[in-house]
Amino acid sequence: MSKALARRFPVLIGTIVLCFLVLAVPVRASTPMAKFTSTSKVEPDQPTALAISRDGDLYISDRGRNEILEWMPPGSLRIVAGTGMTGLTGDGGPADRAELDGPGSLVITPNGTLYFTQAGRHLPVSWSGGMFNTVIRQITLAGTIRTIAGLDPSCPSGPVQSVPAESALFYGASLSLSPGGALAMDARLCVGNLVDQGFGPNLLLTSGRFVKDASDPVPAVASVNCGSGVPGQGFHAFGCTSGGGHPNELLVVRSDGSSVAYPVHRGVDFAVGDGEVAATYDGDLVRVTSSRLVPLLTNDELLRALHIQPIADIGAPTVDADGDIYFVASVINRSGCQNRILERTTGGTIRQIWASSASRKNTCF
Repeated sequence: MSKALARRFPVLIGTIVLCFLVLAVPVRASTPMAKFTSTSKVEPDQPTALAISRDGDLYISDRGRNEILEWMPPGSLRIVAGTGMTGLTGDGGPADRAELDGPGSLVITPNGTLYFTQAGRHLPVSWSGGMFNTVIRQITLAGTIRTIAGLDPSCPSGPVQSVPAESALFYGASLSLSPGGALAMDARLCVGNLVDQGFGPNLLLTSGRFVKDASDPVPAVASVNCGSGVPGQGFHAFGCTSGGGHPNELLVVRSDGSSVAYPVHRGVDFAVGDGEVAATYDGDLVRVTSSRLVPLLTNDELLRALHIQPIADIGAPTVDADGDIYFVASVINRSGCQNRILERTTGGTIRQIWASSASRKNTCF
């Protein structure tokens, strides 16, 4: 063995050992921890929303990179859409050559079509607070991107039965799939222009037009001024923020018009899957029902499972076909913030999908 190789041999052995190291830390029977790492050079920056396909591929809206990423078992990552540059370009071409701007909510259909929201290029009225409008973009299974809603906003002046998707004006939106498989959006269109204070919030995109979802079980949901929410079985759940007529709260409005409110101190994000509503609520992962919040994973359990410093918050949940829940956790430590993508299985196991390096440049949400 040469002297040079002899000097490198201990380092080589250590590297090999680290590459095969898998950490499993059982906190209790219901919250064991398993860990595996990405093998790709592509690394998320600010994961803000997640969606998972039937095949188990996880899609990540990354606001920091202005890209959509795909995580594929056992751990590789690739860029699905975006060049890293900020913009709204590329319609009709390959998604990985298009410019994105702050990608947000996203959803994937059973046939593999991906939809996501991002900032548009329209500043129409003073009440928007200087915000660009929101658009919805579609990525086909072949990888072609196009903008399908909000590209040319123009609002009608009175009550309507539907709104053309291309001219729909909205700010922020939560995307999901209806039970029938249609693209569903929770947002109000043309607030300030229509006499009913906006068209929505529970809308379906059908034949290029937004129509109200007639199957919504909560008839009075449109009168709730709480921003985006999600429908459940016999109820509708909202994440309310102060300033809209409600305090910071998770508000559940039942089909009979009654409601129950749960105070919020951190934030609420929702996910809908297999007829159930999951939510990140004050650092906990819960199942939302019409009558109560069912704990799935508490903040203390997560801290023990990960052996980490305090968690700033968790968010961006999504549910797969098996009922497993994926979410993002922001961890505070001496070096700054560290973002992690985690999975909570139906059996209670916590698996780490990805973790950033700790940095003061990272954003703790």
